[in-house]
Amino acid sequence: MAGSDDSALMRVAETTTGYMEVDPPFAGDGERWSRFEEEVGEKLSEYDVRLSPPERRWLLAYIWGGDAEASYRWAYGITESRGAGNRLSRTVRMRKALSAYYHAAGLTDEAIVGELCSVAFTRSGDVVDEEWEIKAPGEISGEHLSAVAGVENGKFGKKFKMHDKMRALELLAKIRGMLVDRSDVTFHGDLEARLCAARTRLSEDPGDG
Repeated sequence: MAGSDDSALMRVAETTTGYMEVDPPFAGDGERWSRFEEEVGEKLSEYDVRLSPPERRWLLAYIWGGDAEASYRWAYGITESRGAGNRLSRTVRMRKALSAYYHAAGLTDEAIVGELCSVAFTRSGDVVDEEWEIKAPGEISGEHLSAVAGVENGKFGKKFKMHDKMRALELLAKIRGMLVDRSDVTFHGDLEARLCAARTRLSEDPGDG
């Protein structure tokens, strides 16, 4: 139950070396953090996600920086977390909260695969014209624009960089099960024959007994 999770986590917090002011994950970027906090709050409210103040602070910091333990220390104002952040991330309540946020933010399986497809299957002709000049933003579809990593002014005009096409193809292939990480050990015929012969000799050897 959520209540028992909270109690266990609080006991962990109470057994640490003490409470202190921990540097927030947004140090030096308070304005951006405020916008982020408001955005996350709106997304969670769509799914009626209710969290305690420390849980909410942990969730915000975790989404912001991805460090469960550092987020926990900041959220609960303690010096050591001793794995409590990772345990909190695995509770049913927090998994639901994270799932609700990612869904509201559009981070669904379909969206991720769609973005990978945009990178993998966009061709240079989709973003440049016959003179190899990058097209105006209005002339590039949103799907193809997702494949552009950036544009900058170079010595001979604007130049653009595409996201890694081969990496996107590799990830898609893994999702489809076309690529599997495995160790493939092949026995050649002569080696296999020698091994079989050795096993035969061992089975026929009466030993010293």
